[in-house]
Amino acid sequence: MEKLGTQIDEKLKCAVEAGQTPLSEKMMQLLKKIGLDEVGSEMDRALGSVYGAFIGDAAGAYLEFWRGELKQEDVEYAMTMPSGGAFQVGKAQVTDDSEMAMCIVNALYQEDEKIQQKLNLDNLQIQFGNWLRSPPFDIGNTTYTALEVIKPQNIDPLISFRNTKERTKSSLSNGCLMRITPLAVWGYKLNEADLFQAVRLQTAFTHSHPFSHAACYLYCFAIQLLIQGASRKDAFLQTFKEAAERFAGYIDTKSKNPHYYLNLVMKGAIDAYPKVNISIGSLIIAFTWSFHYLYKEEFTYQDALQDILERGGDTDTNAAIMGGLLGAYYGVSKMNEHQLQSVVDFRCSTSEEKKKFNVTHKRPDYLVPGLVLTEKLPSIIKNAPSNLQIVLNGNEKRPEDFNDVLINA
Repeated sequence: MEKLGTQIDEKLKCAVEAGQTPLSEKMMQLLKKIGLDEVGSEMDRALGSVYGAFIGDAAGAYLEFWRGELKQEDVEYAMTMPSGGAFQVGKAQVTDDSEMAMCIVNALYQEDEKIQQKLNLDNLQIQFGNWLRSPPFDIGNTTYTALEVIKPQNIDPLISFRNTKERTKSSLSNGCLMRITPLAVWGYKLNEADLFQAVRLQTAFTHSHPFSHAACYLYCFAIQLLIQGASRKDAFLQTFKEAAERFAGYIDTKSKNPHYYLNLVMKGAIDAYPKVNISIGSLIIAFTWSFHYLYKEEFTYQDALQDILERGGDTDTNAAIMGGLLGAYYGVSKMNEHQLQSVVDFRCSTSEEKKKFNVTHKRPDYLVPGLVLTEKLPSIIKNAPSNLQIVLNGNEKRPEDFNDVLINA
């Protein structure tokens, strides 16, 4: 811990000398708690992606399914992480977006850091099944349809892949994009082919539409670039190029591919963006708007959070997806101290904790950010693999073994 403190204190000194806003002592202690050892590092940006998504989710939860006019003061209040809203969430309590993300964290985490991390599809299916049986206080139709086939006595990811191919093949819901930041930061050292395969396989537990796979990959691709230090503009332009080259033939129901929506962003054609209050659960909404905030450099994380919440619609998910992208640029060290502290502090195990955080929905410890992320996320990032190894039904597989698995599941 002394080493962590020394490194952060030195960075603080440099920030002061450079005329930047210094970190408070409380914030420095919080950053140490969540596993940050150097401000401005890849770890900082990777943690920022996941915590940025969780903060967006918790802030948007209060406004989800808002009735009546959504006023600026309502949004500003939501950004203080209160309890309440349609689902009567606790203070800074996250929703299904972040709970599914924690399923991915739990599935990817390996206690033995000497062993290369693998994409264990068996663990992913187990975690998603456990979450469904927890049970969640909110779940989308596509996600429920996809996960209801998971039986603890018969773990086989191919069952899930067959199910989604048959039953969710037309879905473009945002349930695949809202949970994916842990996979993005886990895979930030992978090459493009391996990253695409990892994203494709994880996404296929709930979504089989090619556009869903493409959007999730491009989102993770952009996060990868940002963690590695790319500027906002460069990350956007490289993602734009990747979309054009890799997914020219991928279409949605309107015969548009992901490149089309990124092109709208580049042209500033906001009027042509998908409307946030029409088909509010569409991943195309969150995909387009998150890249809008990335490309428009005048938006800070807080500016973007307020703006996307004020637009209404699926507030928690749109904010989470935006937060994952901008969080990867700014880093966790530049998150709002109160918002970050609130998400990390939330607990709901004891009667005292439930009273303190005004909890209606008690959740198991493996779905509490302050317990899961602080323990497991830094290790996942620190030991991120540089090549993809996959586990299916207890057997190690190569990425090329899966080239046709989703087609022939």
